[in-house]
Amino acid sequence: MKGIVMNILAEMVETQLGLEEWNNVLDEADESGIYTSTAIYDDERLLNLVGILSQRNNIPASDLVFAFGQFMFPAFLQALPTADRWSR
Repeated sequence: MKGIVMNILAEMVETQLGLEEWNNVLDEADESGIYTSTAIYDDERLLNLVGILSQRNNIPASDLVFAFGQFMFPAFLQALPTADRWSR
């Protein structure tokens, strides 16, 4: 998993659930929360964060993943170069 995906997850959680919740999830996952956007991380780390978020907030993991996809797509459009013919 690219670090940019981890960073976007952090942004989503901070925006929708608050910084305190993100810090609590990181503590429970034994994660630092510092991810280099271009680095590659084990997919299991992201899945673990989603699982903890699901348990802590009583939200099905599948719903979290779907919401994350909706949150991530516009972030990718903004962060990555696109052809002129593409639009939001």
